[in-house]
Amino acid sequence: MANLKQSIKRIKQNNKRKLINKMTVSIVRTYVKKFLKSLIIKDLALSLKAYSLATSKIDKSVTKGVFHKNKANRLKSRLFLRLKKIGM
Repeated sequence: MANLKQSIKRIKQNNKRKLINKMTVSIVRTYVKKFLKSLIIKDLALSLKAYSLATSKIDKSVTKGVFHKNKANRLKSRLFLRLKKIGM
């Protein structure tokens, strides 16, 4: 257990940030799954809307510092390739 006041504060901050990061990753995964489900239905309009929402959430996670920008770009690129396959 930490003895110094600053290290106790750091532990609290880290735990708080961990929860926020976990929540953000969960939200991104949810929107990516919604996009993938819309691809299975093969509804282009729904897929485009889901893609837009998913990329928006991915970009927000980068600004919050949860994802690295390269990981976000890689993920968005993979989603776009799947969107192209159904005939965008």
